[in-house]
Amino acid sequence: MASPRTRQRGAVQLSSVLMLVVLAAALFVGAQIVPVEFHNFELQNKLAQEARISAYYNTDNDHIRQAVVEKAHRLDLPITVEQVFITRVGADVTIQVKYSTPVVLPFYRFNLHFTDNSASAL
Repeated sequence: MASPRTRQRGAVQLSSVLMLVVLAAALFVGAQIVPVEFHNFELQNKLAQEARISAYYNTDNDHIRQAVVEKAHRLDLPITVEQVFITRVGADVTIQVKYSTPVVLPFYRFNLHFTDNSASAL
């Protein structure tokens, strides 16, 4: 018969292995999601930049849409011209982008949905 100490050591080893598996899974999922979130952050910066520039220089909407879509493609974000909405009220310019991007895990697939807005007023 095993001593209580031996059984306790086995339980500690099992919980350590289980903790490492959970940690590895969390790191893997994070490695799939963090780049998408970072690219979305970069896109938000581009929207803010385009809103400021277009409010100051009165850039036309097609040029703004094209600049946003080009940046999105450089970031591997699935955005089309139809997903970029521009609203102008006087000198105020608001740019909105709605999109979703797939995240593929070994046993699960889901979409992250984003709605990015940027407004600039003179």
